[in-house]
Amino acid sequence: MASFTTKLQFAEADWLRVMGQDTSVTSICYICSSILREPYICCADCNNAVEICPSCFSIGAERELHKNCHQYIIVKNEFPLYEGSTWAANEEIELLDAVFECGLGNWSDISRRLQTRSAQECKKHYVTFYIDNPVPELPRFKQHIQPVTSEAPFEYRPLEMEEPPRYLPGSNRYRALGGYNAARGDFDIEYDNYAETYVSQLDFSTFEPEDPYYEIGTALQTAIVSMYNVRLRERERRKRVVRNHGLIVLRKTLSGLIRYERTVTRTNAERLLLFMQLMPGIDFDYIMEGLHHAGELRQYILRLQDLRENGITHFHSCR
Repeated sequence: MASFTTKLQFAEADWLRVMGQDTSVTSICYICSSILREPYICCADCNNAVEICPSCFSIGAERELHKNCHQYIIVKNEFPLYEGSTWAANEEIELLDAVFECGLGNWSDISRRLQTRSAQECKKHYVTFYIDNPVPELPRFKQHIQPVTSEAPFEYRPLEMEEPPRYLPGSNRYRALGGYNAARGDFDIEYDNYAETYVSQLDFSTFEPEDPYYEIGTALQTAIVSMYNVRLRERERRKRVVRNHGLIVLRKTLSGLIRYERTVTRTNAERLLLFMQLMPGIDFDYIMEGLHHAGELRQYILRLQDLRENGITHFHSCR
């Protein structure tokens, strides 16, 4: 699943190259700077590693201290690394790169990268020579890491931060949150809770490149994943609105409607609630308080006008 969604995001380039984390060491020709493909030539007389492609070697190309009369070595990684294994060294490199890029356990995608080995062969070879019986030459992590300093870390805790509430399941306060887990920041039942149903049933090995329906099938699978991403974005948008406006606490929303009954009126306040999706909670509260204050001023002016009509012109007379 992860390899397929990554392929959707970077259709023309490998995602590790985009992120600058390519694991393979790519050699280039010393003469023409083209990427070297096995077999290629390595100079045995030059002090630095001078590697040349077969095309430049065949025409006797020279550069700086390298001469075409130097002794050379043909580099071919077609020898086995492990005793009793039929895998060549170049296949071992491709296997390790594919495991890093596709993820350990994604043997179907790994076998497609290698093209010469099945998924079962890749799994069996990796488990046998890299997990169950690793050779001593493989790098190992240090058992004991020496700390840079022996000082204890300083524990900083801002005073304004509070622990999220963790109410017991089944309690009244827990039910009042509507299934919201404050410590995790999500709900027991999410919006569009069954959005993952169709994506979880996708099998990306159904269509092979030689299948006549390969393009249609992969396009359909891509469309399903795209629709799933749209539904996830809508879910996150709704959670963001709920969080920004504090809609978890139902009592806050109801008390706000009651507060504005005499000034904004409940009907207008309920209509204005639709605009909560378009602005942060603090901005919406600022607008509602402004309308509430304007309503209070309007009522105050009407009261003054009523007093004036009754001949009362001094404040102490109306007390």
